[in-house]
Amino acid sequence: MKLFSVTCPKCGGKLDVTPNSKMVTCEYCKCDFLIDDEIKRMRLDNAEQAGYDFEKGRQRALEDIEKEKKRALQEREKERMEAAQAAAKAVCTACGKTIVVDKRYEDATCCYCNTVIKVAPAIDLKNGYLKENELYYEEALVFYHKVLSACPNNNFAVESIRRVKEKMANHVYINTENCNAFCKNDLLAFRRDKVTFTNGEGNSVDFYYSQMTEVEAGVLNLPQFRYPGYGLPIILGTTVDNDQLLDFIMNAQKGLYPSFRWKPLYKSWYRM
Repeated sequence: MKLFSVTCPKCGGKLDVTPNSKMVTCEYCKCDFLIDDEIKRMRLDNAEQAGYDFEKGRQRALEDIEKEKKRALQEREKERMEAAQAAAKAVCTACGKTIVVDKRYEDATCCYCNTVIKVAPAIDLKNGYLKENELYYEEALVFYHKVLSACPNNNFAVESIRRVKEKMANHVYINTENCNAFCKNDLLAFRRDKVTFTNGEGNSVDFYYSQMTEVEAGVLNLPQFRYPGYGLPIILGTTVDNDQLLDFIMNAQKGLYPSFRWKPLYKSWYRM
């Protein structure tokens, strides 16, 4: 049975009594006294304490709930950020459509053709397209070959490699005018492996760097070279910087070319 502690009104001694006790004798001073009022007060005090403890417990529970909500929200935000960082544009290696994949996974399902594809080569194919559009042909080829390594005989990679190599062969590093090859207004297109001269009537002739000899600065410091079938040197009387043009030809003979995104210093030097 639960006991309550009461205080003797005479000596102040602490006594333990049952809730049903009406009279108690102090074990210290032997004084007899009624405890009805004292018991009522203790019951009230205990009820207040119980209410207080309940409210504290309720407040702690609410705080715990809020903490859990905050933790769950932070966890969801973390997952969202990780998913956003892992998202990447790719090109389906099966149908060629642009899709979004999750870099955290090895495979993905194309939302257009429902084909399960490898994520890495799909991203490489997309990066190859981007580099090709930016005229970084060499870097584009690296990506396309990576696709072929992962997906042998992939049609998109094979066609992309063929296309880029053709662009590289026909790429115009320098366009300028004026030389003595045909007439005053010849158009010179300096490409990979050759320079193409086109006159005002649209007639063209190619001069390959590999067949040029005696490449040097001639009269008035103008670049010139000799070529099979031509008795006199071909003089490039252009409006561009002569030293840069001469350096370009001599480097081209070695297979060295400026970047496809090379920005020339002179207005008449530009890419097409």
